[in-house]
Amino acid sequence: MKSKAKLALATAAVVWTWGCGGTSLPEQGSPSTAPPAASPSPAPPASSPPPTEQAPESVSIRGFTHASDGSILPGVEVCLVNASVISPPTDTAMCAVSASDGAFQVSGARADGAVTLTFRKDGFVPTARPIALQAQDVTLPSSENVLYADPMVFMGSPADSSKGQIAFALTTSDSGPAPQLSATLAGYLVPGGFGDPVAAVYNDAKGAPAPAAEAGASGGFVNVKPGMYAITLHPTTGFCVSTSGLYGYAATQESNGDIAILVPVIQGYMTSPVGVWCTTDGP
Repeated sequence: MKSKAKLALATAAVVWTWGCGGTSLPEQGSPSTAPPAASPSPAPPASSPPPTEQAPESVSIRGFTHASDGSILPGVEVCLVNASVISPPTDTAMCAVSASDGAFQVSGARADGAVTLTFRKDGFVPTARPIALQAQDVTLPSSENVLYADPMVFMGSPADSSKGQIAFALTTSDSGPAPQLSATLAGYLVPGGFGDPVAAVYNDAKGAPAPAAEAGASGGFVNVKPGMYAITLHPTTGFCVSTSGLYGYAATQESNGDIAILVPVIQGYMTSPVGVWCTTDGP
């Protein structure tokens, strides 16, 4: 990732984090030179109610759960965490179990902030979904929220249970050949150091891993050390824009079309879906 993109992403992340619960210092004025008052200010009338704090606005998230073959997957525990996470979360705001048709809904998500959905079911690899919410309720696309059978082979390699996996893809409404993008991964916050660089693996037109490919419409990063990472997605054909926050945390876009997205990697988890929206033509 270019240093400019790193700086822009770091700045966006700091501003976004402070905008979601940060505090500010009270203004400090100069000492007063006025003489002391002759008597203390009168107390407010007893009938005046004390000021009350307005509860933070919250939204709900709904969607469906699936197996990797696209079939409906009921009985998945879906939990909401009102934070960005890089380790298995323990402080959940709400959990629900997907119904016989795969449908779920969780409430109490903090508006205008980072939240994480986790999906767990016996016999499947747990999945984490990072979302940057706005102030509206969210209905996720009905084909998303996929769990893979455990043990998992991801992008042609066995999954290491001490690490995590990232799946990325672009979405498009265009017909014909899908736009293509290349992906790079950079450590943003990784306890103990970033470790060895991890190269992207791309899928071919049939959805199978293509180890020699340098770009594609989808792919993944295999066996990544737990931590927070920045993925830079560069359109090699077409034009791409960051989505509405449903596919990662803070995002920035450079003038050359590069889009950087913050995503977590949790030990033993799949992070998915992550991505951007692309067209075959320019803006």
